[in-house]
Amino acid sequence: MTDLKNEIQTIIEETKEVADLFYQQKDSEGYGKLGSVIDMISKSIENLFVAKVTTGTPDFDQSRLLETLGEAMKAMAEMDSVLLGDILQYDLIEQFEKINAQLN
Repeated sequence: MTDLKNEIQTIIEETKEVADLFYQQKDSEGYGKLGSVIDMISKSIENLFVAKVTTGTPDFDQSRLLETLGEAMKAMAEMDSVLLGDILQYDLIEQFEKINAQLN
């Protein structure tokens, strides 16, 4: 679980950086960095689902997490960096922080 906790903490930190880049209107830098964050998220989500099934922890709303990721993808497709920054900062990071708090 320690590795998973570290993965989630890294995602939180990197996602904050990406959101800040979008808020600073540094869209090309934000989208460039977002690619690596998406890779980390994909890997961690798989690990989270496995951990939840095998140990029951962390307890998180899978549908809400996937819905948030879908909203982020829609904002990306529309090239709406302000909306994407908001989704990352206020929805995705919040969900990952709640998950991280449950990991030992």
